[in-house]
Amino acid sequence: MAPIKNITFTRLVRTGNRLREFNFRRRSDNTYDCDVSGDYNERFFFKMVHSGEKWQIHAKDIPEWIIDVEFLIGENLKEEEMRLQS
Repeated sequence: MAPIKNITFTRLVRTGNRLREFNFRRRSDNTYDCDVSGDYNERFFFKMVHSGEKWQIHAKDIPEWIIDVEFLIGENLKEEEMRLQS
């Protein structure tokens, strides 16, 4: 059995009037653990799951500004997946 690579990366995403640093870690089941810092240095953790044609946030009690950029986060994950395949 081949070892599983630990793939991590960071992307900057504009949320409202702020540029935020989203951190991603790929899991063996092809989902991503994500985290981002809030306005008061609190950290929000959530999971991105590929569902059909798009990536979706799976989490409870996360701020609306994260949900508002779900599409942009998904686009970043698509780009990273394409880069990994090439």
